Amino acid sequence: MKVALKIQGFDEGLLVEAGLLIRVEEKPDPYDRFRGRVMFPICDKRGRVIAFGGRILGDGQPKYLNSPETPLFHKAAASMPCISPAPQRPRSRK
Repeated sequence: MKVALKIQGFDEGLLVEAGLLIRVEEKPDPYDRFRGRVMFPICDKRGRVIAFGGRILGDGQPKYLNSPETPLFHKAAASMPCISPAPQRPRSRK
């Protein structure tokens, strides 16, 4: 994810601030917070993406991981996964 977002022009510092990357003192470069996880967006009541959640594939802890708290995202608030219905194909007229 880090490489793809940097190719699209996102600033590494902004990605760390948003919680998508984690900076650790022992390592020179930040790494993906959600590595090895299936990610899903978390939306506010208006349907805007404000954070991400991730579930690990296989064994490991924690099983679920959310973005860190930000001015927009508070885990205790009523945020929810963004679930959109699959697009419908137009019905053929006969």
